[in-house]
Amino acid sequence: MTSAVTSSTAERGAATVLVLVVAGILMFVGLALAGAASLVVTQRRAQAAADLAALAGAGAAVSGATVVRRPSSWPWPTVRCSSTASRWTGR
Repeated sequence: MTSAVTSSTAERGAATVLVLVVAGILMFVGLALAGAASLVVTQRRAQAAADLAALAGAGAAVSGATVVRRPSSWPWPTVRCSSTASRWTGR
């Protein structure tokens, strides 16, 4: 009696290799999607922070603030605001 399933030694373990390759590809695609999602979230948070800073600056300018103070460790210039114009003074 012969068995219906015959396998040669060359094909033994081929399914295991195929499963490992597919799992590796799926993990790579998942990591790539997670990285892309992280970049999108970071960009949206940065945009929201910039929008809020612009609103705060506009509110300060409308309320008549003359100087927006900054910590001395900041490398950026002091912003002087008036109701008609803004000018940058660097230190």
